[in-house]
Amino acid sequence: MISASFHFSLAPEDAISVILSNESHVVACASDGTPRGGELAKANTQVSVYRGSIPITYGIEWTVDEYVSDGAAFSRSNDVISLTSFDENSMGGYCDITIMLLPQQKYITKRFSVIRNIETPTPFCDGEPWNLTASYVNGQYLYYEKIVYKWSYYKAGNSAVNPKDDVANNPTTTHWKAYQNWEILATDIALARLIKASEIDVDTLVAKLLKTANSGPRVEVYGSMLNVYGNFANPNIRFGINANGQAVLTYYDNNGNKIYDLGPKGFDWGSIIPSSWSSIKLTKICNVLTNDAIPSWADVTTSALTSFKNVTANTGSVYYQYYAGSNPSITDADRVNEKYLFVDESVNSSKIPDGWYAFSSSEQYLQYMSDGTSEYIKPEDPAIYENASGVIDQDPIYTYTITEYVGGIATRQMNIYFNSDLVQY
Repeated sequence: MISASFHFSLAPEDAISVILSNESHVVACASDGTPRGGELAKANTQVSVYRGSIPITYGIEWTVDEYVSDGAAFSRSNDVISLTSFDENSMGGYCDITIMLLPQQKYITKRFSVIRNIETPTPFCDGEPWNLTASYVNGQYLYYEKIVYKWSYYKAGNSAVNPKDDVANNPTTTHWKAYQNWEILATDIALARLIKASEIDVDTLVAKLLKTANSGPRVEVYGSMLNVYGNFANPNIRFGINANGQAVLTYYDNNGNKIYDLGPKGFDWGSIIPSSWSSIKLTKICNVLTNDAIPSWADVTTSALTSFKNVTANTGSVYYQYYAGSNPSITDADRVNEKYLFVDESVNSSKIPDGWYAFSSSEQYLQYMSDGTSEYIKPEDPAIYENASGVIDQDPIYTYTITEYVGGIATRQMNIYFNSDLVQY
């Protein structure tokens, strides 16, 4: 067998490339690790070989010489490789497919990867003392020496020593996950299985802070005050009850300056302000894609004008937003230019170039709560992920919002999810 790292001279129009229709596939499995119905039928990839941009014929100009697997078993039907089963204790596997070019007998190897996405069952607690002969199932909790432990493995089992010693002495291989107290456990369950739900139906919900998004246009409710944000750090509208117990409705410009106040003393005509400009610093990270496509991780990083994770307070450019003022005589036509971001403080200047932008800031990314399953997950769709399968469900999972501008107007926002220690540049 000739190594896959080969070199032979071909004209550009004769260059050989191998494409897999599916390079990485996630298989949905029940809590016992068994693939759900129809999942194996979808876990396959078709091999295509091209000379330049022209596909060449299987069986005449190329063939599959061999395929070697690890962690899972595969079958082949001509140019299609299919997953048949996972190894008993494997969370994933791969198949290295070696293609032989005919008649030269030169070789190229491509990898098809598969991953189990195992459902975590609804948790339940066990008040019985730990003992060596017991068997614990995936998601089962155990209260041992004033600490809560969860059995986090798709197969029922137990450790050779008690959970406390197993976590302490075997931190990388243990199947127990420790919680310091019941309060932390309750928070974990709530965040993992309620807050992440697409719908929540409760009679009463008490929260210190409610947000419709982490950044960008959003509504935040804190205490007795509701704040409405645009694309700037300061809220544009504040509505609620002030410290004196009076109802207020106040409007601000993008720099946080009060425009007018509708309460509690009524409309204050003396606070009307003239037209003004506010600024915002943004870093372009990706061009607008054709056909209204969703950016991929490669678009945002390797293909970007500025890599997303290199965005700081010192990168990017300052853009300007126009405010027509608060005088009631101002018409809708006067406010048309408020929709755009301009390059200079003039409505006749160029608008922000089309593309996806991040705020130029050195602030830490927001963190998404992990369940610790180490499986690939997609917290929301659509979104941008560093891997076609999503992000790995282990801390840390970071998230950040980027904005698309077309014709000077913000048209879409999308969240990026990534594991910081897994991103390669």
